[in-house]
Amino acid sequence: MGPNVAHMQLNTEALKALRQTGGDSQKSLAARAGISEYALNQIELGKSSPRASTVKKLADALGVPVGALAYAEQEAS
Repeated sequence: MGPNVAHMQLNTEALKALRQTGGDSQKSLAARAGISEYALNQIELGKSSPRASTVKKLADALGVPVGALAYAEQEAS
C-alpha cells in the first residue's frame, strides 16, 4: 500500500454495488471482512469513514483490489 492509502476516499456506491453483485448481505460481507454488520452499514451510508486497514479487509473479502473501492484522486502538484 502506498503512502496515500490512508487518505483515500471510499466510494460507498462501489462498495454497495460490489457487495450486491456478489450476492452478499451486509451481514455476510461484514463477517468475511472481520468487521461488525453495524460498521459496514455505517460505512455504506457514508456516516463512517473507515481506516485504510478496514478498506483493505473489505476489498479482500470482496476479492477486488483496494482501488476498486476508492474514488480516483489526483493531487495537484
